[in-house]
Amino acid sequence: RLKDLEQQAAVLREDLEVQHARVLIDPLTGVLNRAGYNETVVKLFARWKRYGGALSLAVIDLDLFKDINDRYGHVAGDKVLATVGAKLKEMIRQADVLCRYGGEEFVLLLPETSVADGLVLLEKLRHHIEQCAFRHKDTPVRVTMSGGIAEFRPSDNVETVFERADQAMY
Repeated sequence: RLKDLEQQAAVLREDLEVQHARVLIDPLTGVLNRAGYNETVVKLFARWKRYGGALSLAVIDLDLFKDINDRYGHVAGDKVLATVGAKLKEMIRQADVLCRYGGEEFVLLLPETSVADGLVLLEKLRHHIEQCAFRHKDTPVRVTMSGGIAEFRPSDNVETVFERADQAMY
């Protein structure tokens, strides 16, 4: 009986982990959603506070995304978001964390990355997205992005770093 209960508990624990992961993933882009961002940034921040090193946060926004939705429809906009998420994900390191923060805004958490190195990455990402051949039916759709980055400093909290990265984007 005890062995059966242990097996049931193991199955339930595994199911709970799967369900928890599903709650943190944005179904459209396949990257972490806002809840996933919140959970991950707290863990990375605590790790950074304890061990030091570099930790940067980048905010990425798709330029004039409302125009894409207005001109081509929300299905096309969703396809652009899904494609951008996939393209960004394939260009970052496994240790980096990409999140869809909301709407057309993404956040990139960059462990062991200075702001200078992060700027180099952001420029590569910006150039890559700009060069992608987005199309709606037979019409080319120009998609560009803007980004800003900030590195965590000893006096920071998660919100102040996000605000600096967001301001840098503008």
